[in-house]
Amino acid sequence: MRSRSPLAQVHHPASPPRSRPPTKLALDAELPRLFAQARRLCARESDAQDLVQDTIVRALVHEHQFEAGSNLRAWLRQIQLSVFVSRYRRSQRERRALGRLAVDPCAWVQNESSAPVAPVGAGVRGSLKALPDGFRQVVELVDIGGYEYRDAAEALGIPVGTVMSRLHRARRLLVTELGGERAKPLDRAA
Repeated sequence: MRSRSPLAQVHHPASPPRSRPPTKLALDAELPRLFAQARRLCARESDAQDLVQDTIVRALVHEHQFEAGSNLRAWLRQIQLSVFVSRYRRSQRERRALGRLAVDPCAWVQNESSAPVAPVGAGVRGSLKALPDGFRQVVELVDIGGYEYRDAAEALGIPVGTVMSRLHRARRLLVTELGGERAKPLDRAA
């Protein structure tokens, strides 16, 4: 017994077709146009190929949304443009995040042995000791000790979200303390 492609148009006389997904042949016919548009959008050929592949995958996943009799070419181009814009926005977010990490004094680096190396001078040690216990313990485990969030959560007996929250707040406190500004005192530990 041959398995049917999810793109095969099947019409059962007992039930009227709601909307017919595009056939494989129709998608194949649109590939050259999709590649041409992808090459115009992307600087590198490999990025254009990835864009077309992601477009076809998204079209297959959402084939039930294609309405019979509508313009397949326009539908595919809209999907491709949506995929391209999503990728572009993601790359911009990543670029901004990397830019912030490059200037953040609390962005710890790792050496070749993958062991975390934190700049722990006298000023940092003093600021670290001034942190509330919950914050200090998380910084010591994650940033200095190299623990994963999950491992630090297990070691401290707290949820992973609490580890992430405390780490964020502790880093903020350290930055303000090391930068010369005073942080607002925290009335409770997270």
